[in-house]
Amino acid sequence: MTKTGSLGRVGILVALFAIGACSNGRGSLGESAEQQEPTTVTIGGTVTGLEGSGLVLQNNGGDDLTITSNGNFMFATPLDPGATYNVTVLTRPSNPSQTCAVNNATGTAGTTNVTSVAVVCGSGTYRIGGTVSGLAGSGLVLRNNGEDDLPIASNGAFTFATELETGATYEVTVASQPTEPSQTCTVANGAGTVLAADVRSIAVTCSTNTYTVSGVVSGLEGKGLVLQNNGGDDVAVQTDGTFTFPTALASGSTYNVTVRTQPSEPTQACTVQAGSGAIADAPVSDVVVTCATRAFTIGGTVSGYAGSGLVLHNNGGDALTLTENGTFTFPTAVLSGETYNVTVATQPTGPAQACTVTNASGTVGSSNVNDVSVSCVTLGFRLRGSVSGLAGSGLVLRNSGVTLPIAANGAFAFPDSYPEGTPYNVTVAVQPVNPTQVCTVSNGSGAIGTSDVTNIGVQCVTSRFTVGGTVTGLVSFGLRLRINGSETINVPRNGSFTFPTPIPSGSTYSVEVAANPVFPVSQTCTIVNGTGTGIVGGSNVTSVAVTCR
Repeated sequence: MTKTGSLGRVGILVALFAIGACSNGRGSLGESAEQQEPTTVTIGGTVTGLEGSGLVLQNNGGDDLTITSNGNFMFATPLDPGATYNVTVLTRPSNPSQTCAVNNATGTAGTTNVTSVAVVCGSGTYRIGGTVSGLAGSGLVLRNNGEDDLPIASNGAFTFATELETGATYEVTVASQPTEPSQTCTVANGAGTVLAADVRSIAVTCSTNTYTVSGVVSGLEGKGLVLQNNGGDDVAVQTDGTFTFPTALASGSTYNVTVRTQPSEPTQACTVQAGSGAIADAPVSDVVVTCATRAFTIGGTVSGYAGSGLVLHNNGGDALTLTENGTFTFPTAVLSGETYNVTVATQPTGPAQACTVTNASGTVGSSNVNDVSVSCVTLGFRLRGSVSGLAGSGLVLRNSGVTLPIAANGAFAFPDSYPEGTPYNVTVAVQPVNPTQVCTVSNGSGAIGTSDVTNIGVQCVTSRFTVGGTVTGLVSFGLRLRINGSETINVPRNGSFTFPTPIPSGSTYSVEVAANPVFPVSQTCTIVNGTGTGIVGGSNVTSVAVTCR
């Protein structure tokens, strides 16, 4: 059937439609468009490239239309607006054999005739290809119609090995995405029908994949931890757990995770493991950040230390023995945020000292503590004792030039204090008189220990003196002298005499003639200086004078 015949049939159909419209009693051709039935539309288009004969088209599986030459065509059967259409090739041309493809083959009829269907016929086969851009990795493989694979090594034009006939469909996909770096390539204009010409419009665009860098933090107790990637991409971490840097990185690029800001309150040191490398084809999730609370030393200075054996404690332990003035540091560091308390566990001896601590306690911050101050002063100890037997007055004790008058029996103490180790030697500087006494010291010498000396003993004994004198004028025997009405002695001749029993200093004495001489002649003896009262003195009495006549 020729195209002219087809148009004739269309005209007849249009005429019949017009007659029916005039005879249905619902109006004339002059009525308004709103009062008429909707008109039908025709389906058609153009044919190009036709060289053979026998081309037959169909619409919606029927309404066959034989095409004999290139140019416009129109199906005989019109469609109502809203109806669908689907133009296909029923019979391919021959002599020469050709394949024909239909473009814009399907659609929905509107209110105007469809003239956009394009039938393209061709002989032989045609190449399928296009261009690749953005390719940076390796291993890209394109595939056509699920089987024709084409490796792509670089940007630029590509052509599949298998050519297709006109009318054949093609569908280009990515069989393998590039790696090193990992990329994602997308295909535009990748599917269609061959229209008697090489396909060159397929566009493959590749973009490098980006991946996040993440990891896990453990041991975090402080505040303010900030991690950084590649010197600029920061992420603040508040608690233990996972973290992810906000900026994704392109595959193939490097990453380097560091700690920009360490935690405080308490101060911590966070270290990074598996923190650097190159992005492959997956997110990085194995960065490990481990935080440990930092420890700081506790120390200070010691002054005034003169003894030995000073021991300090921190927090009830961590003993530190000091040997000299200067700085000190406890061996065990204390974690940031923890408290410290320095005390004196053992005071110095040799000499004994009392050491006190200032700035002794507090909370460890972000640096070593070095302001603890230990100040030592040497302790003084006194010499103490007791006096017994004192009856006289004027007793004076002495130690190293310091004298101490003693007025009565009982306890005494030297006024000065002495450091541990100081030697002492307590003696009697002045013995008592009225009466004369001799006082001796026990435990009076040694070295000061770590407490007052309290065992010095002073025992006083009253002195005893003999009473005697001289006898003159004695020519007979029988002279007897008596002292204090009790003790008598015989005096056989002139000269000195002494009563054998001493008399305590301060006691009275009275010498008298107990019997005058009688043989060979009687004599009468008189005594001068025969009595005394009070202090005898510091020596024997030798002043008693006995004269006989």
